[in-house]
Amino acid sequence: MHVAYVQHQEKKILRLSGHNDPKELEEVKKQKVKISGTLWWTYTLSVVFRIVFEAAFMYIFYLIYPGYAMIRLVKCSAYPCPNTVDCFVSRPTEKTIFTVFMLSASGICIILNVAEVFFLIGKGCSRRSQRHGDSYRDKEHRQNEMNTLLTEEGFMKRAPGSQEKEHCATS
Repeated sequence: MHVAYVQHQEKKILRLSGHNDPKELEEVKKQKVKISGTLWWTYTLSVVFRIVFEAAFMYIFYLIYPGYAMIRLVKCSAYPCPNTVDCFVSRPTEKTIFTVFMLSASGICIILNVAEVFFLIGKGCSRRSQRHGDSYRDKEHRQNEMNTLLTEEGFMKRAPGSQEKEHCATS
């Protein structure tokens, strides 16, 4: 949804600036949108929520079915039965196989989600360090240019024979 909003805003800016060429508008769709700021936090938290949700599901399933195996025989003493009755579960082996398949798919999803969180955090940290490193280099470069301009263009040049004491001299 956020990507569609960003693309719509870019198209709007292009149209307002007088670029109504369909090829230019089509290029906006092909551009990658960087996940940053609030969108990055929202996406990362949704992935963390998926990890927690899947892990809780697997844990609760383990509590209900110890060892993730379907029980073949259940002793039932619930309402319709006047006394304890043996209830046989239909096709327990097939249900166990399906359960193991479902839980292994959940395990793979958890592993992929954890990898994605590490990737997002690593990418965010590298962008942040690159941005701070670039800003430091840019500031240093600008300062060097200003120093060069100040010394070369004569802002700091003094007339021959003048001394620094002139500025401090009292009359």
